[in-house]
Amino acid sequence: MNYNKDLINLISQLSNIQQQLVMEKNGEVFNMRANDDKLNVCFTLTAPLAYFDFPGEKIGFFNFSTFKKYFDIFDKPSKDPAISNTPKLDIELNESGEPYILNISSSIDARHFVNKLGMPEVLSKPQFNQINMPTPDTELYFSESDVNDLNSMVSLIKADTIQFHFEGKTCTANLTSMFSGDTYSAQYDLKNNVEIPFDFMVPIRGINTLPSAAYNIQVAKRGLMRFEQLREDDIKLNIYWSRKKS
Repeated sequence: MNYNKDLINLISQLSNIQQQLVMEKNGEVFNMRANDDKLNVCFTLTAPLAYFDFPGEKIGFFNFSTFKKYFDIFDKPSKDPAISNTPKLDIELNESGEPYILNISSSIDARHFVNKLGMPEVLSKPQFNQINMPTPDTELYFSESDVNDLNSMVSLIKADTIQFHFEGKTCTANLTSMFSGDTYSAQYDLKNNVEIPFDFMVPIRGINTLPSAAYNIQVAKRGLMRFEQLREDDIKLNIYWSRKKS
């Protein structure tokens, strides 16, 4: 079967939110949606079927990270064709015509993995059908370097909390380590003027599960942030953070 390696890499990063994932066909695309256990972080993803052209209507993964580890064993490109390895994927169907085995094989020798797929109806189900984003109160842009910087600083100071303060045309992100008392802050330009300042605290898990990329961000002070990943291909990804409860 054909696949898009960028898609597999992206879903691998998203699996930090939820390991049990289901792809469901919808016309010429497939959809994927999932949330973390505490319902603080969720995502919706849409991609063309050609990016992962599985047979049947749905395909479920017990643990996407396990599949990705098997995939990476054979993902060894080289300028030398004799040793350049590319994973080959093949799916076996059950009696109902739905995927139940995913074979991952080497392109240069007889090695292969058998990855047992999950039945979509018994895997962890997302706790939403669609996200009703409130009218945003402000918007901003994160570059890929902004995302990488926040992730690095979370790790560096061992931050437990992240709070965004919106005032005027500036967003200030404040990271805090409850253990050491150390903090880190950074500022970003807002696309509009916020006349009445407000704060938005989110779980630190939000930053940890944000794939490295650029994003347009919408913020509704009612309690939701939407991260639209900026891409040059046909994958559409939106990640949502809900306000952390006190």
